[in-house]
Amino acid sequence: MEVGPSDYLGVWQDKEGLEHRQEFPTRREAVAHVAKHAAEGLRFHDLRHCYATWLVSDGVPVNDVARLLGHEHMSTTLNRYTHSSRDRYGSARAVFADFSLTPAPERTREPGAQRR
Repeated sequence: MEVGPSDYLGVWQDKEGLEHRQEFPTRREAVAHVAKHAAEGLRFHDLRHCYATWLVSDGVPVNDVARLLGHEHMSTTLNRYTHSSRDRYGSARAVFADFSLTPAPERTREPGAQRR
């Protein structure tokens, strides 16, 4: 929040829920301080990780996500930027939900028919 022509006010809550306010000379300093001291702080760079995870989880091909993030290798995107969801195995299970994994009943052959 801008206070004056060159002052910025940082406002955050700590882990105990107490609100803090402090003025900073630059926006960058205010954001950095709030991110560091706020309960459950979030760095701007954390948004890239969230974005990558969200896109991959939503089915966007990894090579497209890597290109969007400017990564030369897809492994960088997968290994450093995407994170498991809470239900990390749910989507894998859902793929097979429509498939019956029980053996199909054997067909009866007509007498004298040869097995292929």
